[in-house]
Amino acid sequence: SKKQLKQRSAVMLNLLRQLEFLLAEKLSDELKVQLNQVAALEPSVYGAVSLKAKQLLDSASIPAFPVRLESLRTELLKSSRDLNALSLQPGIAVSVDLLVVLMSDTAETSRKAAMEVYIRRVYRAHVIRHLDIEENTATGELSAHWSFTLRDTADLETTPLRHGYMSIFSDFTELSTYLPGIISKASKYLVDTKYKEPVNVLHIGFSKQSKDLTENDLSVRLQNALVGYKRQLADMRCRMVNFLSIDPSDQRTKKVGYFNFYSETGFAEDPISRNMRPTMPLLLELNRLTKNHDLIKLPTVGRNAQLYLGVEKGAGSDKKSRDSMQQVLFLRSISLSFDSAHSDGAERIMLMALDEIERAMLDPRVTDTASTRMFLNIIPDIDMDLTKCLEQFQKIMASMISKFATRLLKLRVDEI
Repeated sequence: SKKQLKQRSAVMLNLLRQLEFLLAEKLSDELKVQLNQVAALEPSVYGAVSLKAKQLLDSASIPAFPVRLESLRTELLKSSRDLNALSLQPGIAVSVDLLVVLMSDTAETSRKAAMEVYIRRVYRAHVIRHLDIEENTATGELSAHWSFTLRDTADLETTPLRHGYMSIFSDFTELSTYLPGIISKASKYLVDTKYKEPVNVLHIGFSKQSKDLTENDLSVRLQNALVGYKRQLADMRCRMVNFLSIDPSDQRTKKVGYFNFYSETGFAEDPISRNMRPTMPLLLELNRLTKNHDLIKLPTVGRNAQLYLGVEKGAGSDKKSRDSMQQVLFLRSISLSFDSAHSDGAERIMLMALDEIERAMLDPRVTDTASTRMFLNIIPDIDMDLTKCLEQFQKIMASMISKFATRLLKLRVDEI
């Protein structure tokens, strides 16, 4: 039986990976019992299988959308709440979209708190120097303005102090009515700086939209709406305009859509970063990819992971030229878990990454010669001396490469 252990483990892993495509609430009680039994297997023998079962059980344990929404709302309404501490909690990672929904809550306290936690969470990798939330009772507009820097060690004498403005209004159909006022108010806070490059950000959200609008329809209308304000946005040193919208097609989950428009593209939407929270492209360093490669976005299971199929720019526009170029699969992800810099967390992340790549290899657009490159940005601060941190990282990487050498070779991973 020991001779067949490797084959049996491979079969079990493939079966477990297929379960990731099922909704957590559809997992039967009987199946959950069986997954618990698999998760309890000896890690030294069935490590990968046991870990995958635990991941599935963790996903299955996430409460339904309405339950999470009410739980978060209750937390925001507590008089003793610490909004900054709440924004740093690992569990809030699955609730960021809920915060957008709660910005239109019936309670003013909940609305303001949701906006503050959202901003602090999304800009977690930055340093917020100042943040104010206010609401116009006459128009119902909820807005925020803040200043921030990119790094905690930043010297304000040499590093740009950036400014952000956010506004939430009720209905997308009123965009043309509200947009001039939003741009005017934002200009008071998105001030010119001594730096020539654009550094400020503008976020605009709406809580209702027509069910007939597709994402592409929405993108076109948003882009057309910005055309008349390009000069003003440039004068405000605005680097990015981010739109948030709540999809009304599924009232059970209220999916939030994100559309990013950058100054470097003349405030045209960047399709590669669609439905990515506004700071994600920067954290994943997507600008470096788009500068050198033509990218096709591929689907992923994890929300914090992005997969792109790329070929070097200049490959030609016809299919034959593109097919002859070497393809590269780029897996880019962020980790919000504090255990990411330790062996157990690193193994979990490695397995999830390899699973994403393995699924992508089944895409007919990916050739048999495509290589793979993996990138991970660990967000939480690690309380450890830099030298010791580097030594531990090197040991963990050596262990991971040795343990998963077969899969890394099979998936043609040439860079981590």
